[in-house]
Amino acid sequence: MENSKDIQPLPELWINDDGFSWRGSHHQHVDITSIRFTATVTQNSINGIPTGKTYQALLSVKLHSGTTISLTGPGRAIRSGLKKETFEGLLQANAILSHVSLVQRLKPMENELATKGFFSFSGHQFNKSREVFRGGQLVAKLDNPDVSFFKESFSVVISRKKKGLGAKLIGTMFNDDIRVSLEWDQDCFLYMLKLATGYSWQDSPPPEKPINRKALYYQTVVRFGASLAIADGTADARELAQLRRFFEIDTETLPDAARLFNEELRIRSSVEDILSEFAQIFADAVQLRETFLVGMCTVALADGHLDDSELRKLRLAASVLRLGEGSLVRAFLAAGFDFETFMRDNRSGAGSTSKSGRISLELKILGLKPGATRDQVRMAYLELAKRYHPDILRGQGLPENEIAKAEAILKRINAAYEHLTRSNASTA
Repeated sequence: MENSKDIQPLPELWINDDGFSWRGSHHQHVDITSIRFTATVTQNSINGIPTGKTYQALLSVKLHSGTTISLTGPGRAIRSGLKKETFEGLLQANAILSHVSLVQRLKPMENELATKGFFSFSGHQFNKSREVFRGGQLVAKLDNPDVSFFKESFSVVISRKKKGLGAKLIGTMFNDDIRVSLEWDQDCFLYMLKLATGYSWQDSPPPEKPINRKALYYQTVVRFGASLAIADGTADARELAQLRRFFEIDTETLPDAARLFNEELRIRSSVEDILSEFAQIFADAVQLRETFLVGMCTVALADGHLDDSELRKLRLAASVLRLGEGSLVRAFLAAGFDFETFMRDNRSGAGSTSKSGRISLELKILGLKPGATRDQVRMAYLELAKRYHPDILRGQGLPENEIAKAEAILKRINAAYEHLTRSNASTA
């Protein structure tokens, strides 16, 4: 398994980027729906003399199938406790599995909060007004000055502050303290509580959502591909086929690709909504952003026609991705849009098939404007040639399939430079 990590005190557990193996059975991270974890360390003593510590921990993982897997370790210590190294291994396993599965475990609660204005947890509902319900009944208001709201190790407690004997005799909203168990998905509760009410505890801060760059990449590809396909009013099957082919989308890379595509056809998000996070997360990967644009140009051209609405959307995409006009021109030509057709039909200002028009286009490919000097042409070419050189891209960790796509851009950069050199474009 690639990027595998073994938890030394738990020899039967292996974790990699996509899933985990326990006792020979492999499970995907995306199948995790809930995680239960508790841990205690007890200081033992006899007649006041310390005799050691007892370690206890419980880690369980619930899957979509309904199966619950209990992760345990070999070896026991005193009083049926765990060995210290096994205890530490369970702590490490919980941290890793909780981190990689946080996003999907949060989804049901986030959706509930977005649609109903509250999220449910351990039999209670917490709403944006800082009210707590149980069984449909209001049981507490967290911003009530007479209410104490605090966190213990694996629970949170809501209690009414007692102010003398009189207050104790007066009826209150609830008779007993409310205790909300945090054994299951404590990290989700802390995140949702902060999101819904703004509450958090300094010693138990809410977790930050991990960013799955691979998942974000493919989700953005499918969403923008659908947006582009419907731009001219009708999503052509050839466009969907080209999207899958160019970006190598299958059930392994994105299992719910069809659902995402159809959902985007229905809701029609703006280009900014689809691409803003993608542009931010991949701000350090200009080659990947430009090959993304190349792929989308091939999708737009898959039905044999470039509609004005598709061109406008691609122009806006280039802007949101912080790519210039040169990137869009390179993308179209690297996508296989032949030169004569591009010169005749592209609305980017090329305008004609004259020599000056051809030089103007080749300068755009290098990111230059008419009038660029010979030195400026050379420097622009060297910078782009270095950016898209396969060895440089491999050194940056870009996958081979992305390197192959980038080579199409490099080929067009080389052709532009050769033409400008022959045409003595320094006086263009």
